[in-house]
Amino acid sequence: MSIPINEIINFIGIVTLLMMLPGPNTILVMQTFGILGRRAALYNIAGIVTAIYIHSFLSAFGLSIIIVKSAQMYMLIKYAGAAYIIYLGVVSIFSVYNQTDDTSSVTDESTIKQKNCDSPFKLYTQGLISNILNPKVALFFLSLFPQFIHNHNAVLVESLMLTFIYTLIAIAWYAILMAFVNKMGSYLENN
Repeated sequence: MSIPINEIINFIGIVTLLMMLPGPNTILVMQTFGILGRRAALYNIAGIVTAIYIHSFLSAFGLSIIIVKSAQMYMLIKYAGAAYIIYLGVVSIFSVYNQTDDTSSVTDESTIKQKNCDSPFKLYTQGLISNILNPKVALFFLSLFPQFIHNHNAVLVESLMLTFIYTLIAIAWYAILMAFVNKMGSYLENN
C-alpha cells in the first residue's frame, strides 16, 4: 500500500464530513426509512453504494475529466439531479395523498407500510440514480479523490481501496441516520 496512514486518516475525515452534509441521498434514505422502514432504506443504501463505485471507476479511468472540461455537461448533470429530487418529492407527496385516501379505515402501521412498499429494484434504482446525479459526490471524485492516489501504476487498486473505505463510512453514516430517525420518530409519537 503506497498511501501513507496520515493521508488515509485525512481521507476518512473528509469523507465523513462530506457524508454529514445534508443532500439528496440523506433525504432519500430518511424519507424511505420513515415511510417504508429499514429494509426499504437498505435497498436505497445499496444503490447509493453502487453509485459510489461507478463514480470511482469513472474517476480512475479518467472519464470524469470530460465532465470537468465541459461546463454544459456539468450543468446538465446538476439540473438532472435537481429534477430527479423534485420528481421524488412529487411522487412522495402523491403517495402520501393516496395513502391517506386508501388507508382511512386501516390503522395498523405495518399494514400501511406493506401496502405502499415499493419493489426492491425500484428502491435500489432510486438510491443509484440519486447518487449518480449528486453533484457533491461527482465533485469529490473529480477534485479531491485523485489527490489521494499516489501510485500511478496501480490507480485502480488504490482507487478501489479508497472507495471501499468511502462505502464503509457511507454505510455507517446511514445506519446512524436511521437510528436517529427511529429515535426521533419514537420521541414524537410518545409526545
